[in-house]
Amino acid sequence: MSWRRWSAGDWKQTRRTEHEDREISEHQPLICPTDHPCLRPSGGDSVLAGAGAGVGKGCVVPQHLLGQRSRRVAICRHRHNEQQSRRERVRENFRAEQSKKQSYDGPSRTREQSAEVLLPGASQKAPTLTSPPAPDVDSRATAERTKSEGRLPDLSMGNAKGIQYIQIQEDTTNDMQKLHSALESEFQSLSRQTIEMLSKPSQNQSDILSALSQMNQWNEFLSSVTAGLTSTSDFRRTNPQYPPSQFMSNITYDSADIVNQLLFHILNGSSLLPNEEVRAYKLAMKAWSGVYHPQSGDNCEEVLERFGSKFGGDMVHMPTLDDYKTILRAHYMSTSSGFTFTRNKAFCPGEKAMGVSNFVSSLYAAGDNYLKPDVEFYSLVIASVRNTLLDWQGRRRLLEIKHEQLEKDLAVDLIDVLATLEDTLAEDLNSNSVDVMRWRDVIRSYADALAVLSNIDRGGNKSLAVSTLTKLEDLTSAHSDKISESLTQSSFDAAVHDGIKRHIEEAYYSSMTTGLNIARQSGYFSGFDASVSNARAAEDIFQRMNRRASVAGDPLFPSPAFRHYQALIQCWCECLRGRYSDDSSNEALVELDELPHVRAHRLLSELEKRHDDGQSVDGAIYSDLMWAWSQLSNWPGVYKQQKFMFSVDGIEDLLHRTMGRYEEGKVHFHDRNTVTKMFDMCFRYNSQLQPRSREDLMNRSLNLLGDMEGWYQSSGGKLAQPSDFTFALVLKSVANSGVESSSSIAQSLLTKMQDFGQQPTQRHYLAVMRAYSRLGPKGDVKEPQKVEEILRNVIEQYQNNNDVKPTTALYTACIAAYGGSRKYNSVSKVMELFLELQILYKETGDKDFMPDGQLYSVVIDAISQARSNDDASLRFAIKLLDEMETRHDAGELELGPNRFSYTNILRAISRMKEPDIDFAEDLVRRMEDRSERMDYNGVRPDSVTYTALIQVLSVNGQSVDRAVGWLKEMERKHRAGNEACKPNRVTFTALINCWRRSGKPEAGKEAERLVERMEKEFEEGDLDMKPDDFVYASACDAWARSKSPDKAERTWGLYRRMKRHYRDGNLEAKPNNVVIGSIIKACGYTRGSEETKQRALKVLLQCMKELKTNKDLDASPMIYRVLLNAVKALVADDSKRRPITGTIFETACRDGKVDSSVLMALENAQPELYLKLPHEAQEKIIPSGWSRNITTAAN
Repeated sequence: MSWRRWSAGDWKQTRRTEHEDREISEHQPLICPTDHPCLRPSGGDSVLAGAGAGVGKGCVVPQHLLGQRSRRVAICRHRHNEQQSRRERVRENFRAEQSKKQSYDGPSRTREQSAEVLLPGASQKAPTLTSPPAPDVDSRATAERTKSEGRLPDLSMGNAKGIQYIQIQEDTTNDMQKLHSALESEFQSLSRQTIEMLSKPSQNQSDILSALSQMNQWNEFLSSVTAGLTSTSDFRRTNPQYPPSQFMSNITYDSADIVNQLLFHILNGSSLLPNEEVRAYKLAMKAWSGVYHPQSGDNCEEVLERFGSKFGGDMVHMPTLDDYKTILRAHYMSTSSGFTFTRNKAFCPGEKAMGVSNFVSSLYAAGDNYLKPDVEFYSLVIASVRNTLLDWQGRRRLLEIKHEQLEKDLAVDLIDVLATLEDTLAEDLNSNSVDVMRWRDVIRSYADALAVLSNIDRGGNKSLAVSTLTKLEDLTSAHSDKISESLTQSSFDAAVHDGIKRHIEEAYYSSMTTGLNIARQSGYFSGFDASVSNARAAEDIFQRMNRRASVAGDPLFPSPAFRHYQALIQCWCECLRGRYSDDSSNEALVELDELPHVRAHRLLSELEKRHDDGQSVDGAIYSDLMWAWSQLSNWPGVYKQQKFMFSVDGIEDLLHRTMGRYEEGKVHFHDRNTVTKMFDMCFRYNSQLQPRSREDLMNRSLNLLGDMEGWYQSSGGKLAQPSDFTFALVLKSVANSGVESSSSIAQSLLTKMQDFGQQPTQRHYLAVMRAYSRLGPKGDVKEPQKVEEILRNVIEQYQNNNDVKPTTALYTACIAAYGGSRKYNSVSKVMELFLELQILYKETGDKDFMPDGQLYSVVIDAISQARSNDDASLRFAIKLLDEMETRHDAGELELGPNRFSYTNILRAISRMKEPDIDFAEDLVRRMEDRSERMDYNGVRPDSVTYTALIQVLSVNGQSVDRAVGWLKEMERKHRAGNEACKPNRVTFTALINCWRRSGKPEAGKEAERLVERMEKEFEEGDLDMKPDDFVYASACDAWARSKSPDKAERTWGLYRRMKRHYRDGNLEAKPNNVVIGSIIKACGYTRGSEETKQRALKVLLQCMKELKTNKDLDASPMIYRVLLNAVKALVADDSKRRPITGTIFETACRDGKVDSSVLMALENAQPELYLKLPHEAQEKIIPSGWSRNITTAAN
């Protein structure tokens, strides 16, 4: 039947055309359409032509003898040839696509291939169905990962890789394997019986009845396939729109095709009664309605076409409404595995089901009362459309051919059909003709409609979903007695009871997820208020469900299940997405009665209590909550009142809680990749926090990886398999640690990757290169040759098999390593690597080798730091920048300079003894002019650029006023909306250094004012302004260099604030020798009255006490030297000074921290004590016990 989606106007026009044709040719013969290929068992003439039916090829039937009802058959025939050619094109497209598919069971069998098995005269060997092999490691890892830096798992249906994983996982379970074996055994048994039957012609009534019986057995077998699948797989029972495995598709298609062969066999026989022929056709149609295959609906239509053509004029045997329902069931089954398209027109099962609905409704409207659609009919239409729209393959193809409008049109049509179903139900209720199965169909239709509204944006989804759910609630409440009574009278109590409950649960779930799913299709919610509004709406539906669940055990009023909790938790977690955070949303957040993550956590605890009776929950819900906690660092409104409570420890605790409950059997993982995602989340959040040291971060990551491996081994490789993304995160923490062993650890991780079946990629090699680049003293790469060795290894691999490429990023890392090495850096080496990459790009044309702005920036930075003459190197770097600008302006856009190119030159200028301040400022103005002229943000100065300029100005102490001016410029731009220009801790540290070197009287006061501002803004939630030890050390030194009489007390006040911040959790404000040394210098440089010196001495004695009691401090020889000098400056009375200097020197000897500078300071501070030292000490030959703990770093 060449149905299409007709509107009422289309039908009227068609009716007029058919009526006019009949008037013109009332007595002209109607020629039957060409025989369909499927009715040719072995070629030749139509089997019907010789069956005495009179409707074969070339048979003439006077149209006026066909009767009124047969006119619908004429409509079918009217476009039969066009449809038949379309179907052939559809099949060819499908076969071509199937041949390209990579599935573990091979390509699905075509109709012709399966027909070859059972045609008369063919081999008598029964076909063999092969169960799919167990998937390999790569197949198991096909579920979609959340690599987009903090994304919640999608509630919408359409996760292709995830469903592929579920299919594979489904087929590898023991129960499913047993089902496969049982089905294959039964298939083989029935096949042998059928082959024997087909080997001889049907000659008598007994043969025909046997064939009909055999067809019925095949139909029972197909029913057992669906029943076995839904009883074995919970996922299949709740997600009918997803295709089952290739095995199920093959075995059902082959079974229906065998039924078709039996139909041919019967039609070729003799003595065939009309009732038997009708039964044969209907059994063949029923068979196709049980097939999981994209062609099942079309094949079922073909059988009905032949049936309609044969019995169109027979009022007794012609097609009925039940036959059209059978077609709808076939389309319902074919919704899985997708659809095809031709001539830019989509032909999907849902569209065809709507065509059947419109076609049958039009015939009924034209007066055919035998075809009045009922509730079951409309529910099948809705189910087919629902499954089509929620089938991930179908949605993908709609997007490929840009038929999003068809998707929306089908959604609108579905709601219209639901309204028609409601009218039909109202009529049936008046006549009391609604049984339990119809109630189930009605409730399922509402659930299907809500599932579509939850995923397909047709405009106004949220309000329509709420109204649809309200209708369902009102319906079940108003007729609860009737529904319950029909349930008790039904012979299908358990199945129907379970079905109704499941559909109502699904309706609530779809209503709760509508807002979130629709928002994600367009990206995200418009803002925090919209996300909270959605969460509150979901909360309202959740509580409505709770309130209605007052009648225990009533399927009409189920309590919230796991997925309702998960949906609500995800809605609340979504409110904390970092992109929603701004000043107004933070204010609104703290005004909520309960913070989103707290509400989500409470829901999880409530769910755990409900399932402590032994029923486990899916661990994915813990992953959702972990994601929400990881977002808290973006919300100062949360953590400013509870500072540092939301550390990585909390997320790891949630991970351990999940795995602990898994060990107790209270948590399971439907998608085993969930555990990998949860560990990856910990690794990611680890890297965002500032631990006590980078070594701590590395050790934490390695310990986590060890836990992950433990779970992987204990689960037999089913859970917690480290992915390439996992190793990339761990390698990042190792590379950033800078500890001596990091390079060897990174190399061992590459080997471990291969043990897990993962091959290192460019980003893994890049991490190892960076690990070597961070070895050695700060700012100095110890072994850049090791970095180059890795690059050469990758080049060798590329030349051998092209598996991994020596990309621009790898060359950039290698050049950066040489640029950061004081010993090995040279302009010639940098240029050698730079030119090598240029040649590689020129020879291959591969964009992965194309030099970019980042490479040029690194080359400029490396050249500017080279061991050659500073001025010459800087001029060369500036020349290279000029070349980049010139070539970019000439059209080579990929070589355009970025802000890092300019910033690196600014940093090079700051390293000069006498920096050219005017040139540095001109360079920044040059950036501003270029960004405005080209409207290009990539070269527009940001906070890093302005900070580098302030650092240049800090070299010259006389430029503090200019530095303050540039800070004001940054603040002005930030207030105007340029977030990139927001000043940060580094900016303020550079400005404090300007004041420190300025020599101005107010330097200490201004430096402390900047520190106070940083502390205030940090406490208000600005993490970028967190003061660290450098800030406090610079501010203390600014006071120490000033002439203020109270500078000792002021530096001690700064130190006390530093200690308080450290105790409160700011681990970067840890007190150290540099800060204590600055305070001691401030004491020693204090000048003024005796009273002023006494106050400074008091501070000095406090410093000595602090050095003795604070375990975080480890006095160096420098500290003891400045202590002795300070005592000399503050205490003029020798008798008072002697015990203090003696104590200091004795402590230095006891600590093993005496060097020549300490002895010189002692000689200057207390000569008589110095003269009492052993002769060797006076000769600067220090006893080993006095200097045993001196290291180079300590000096």
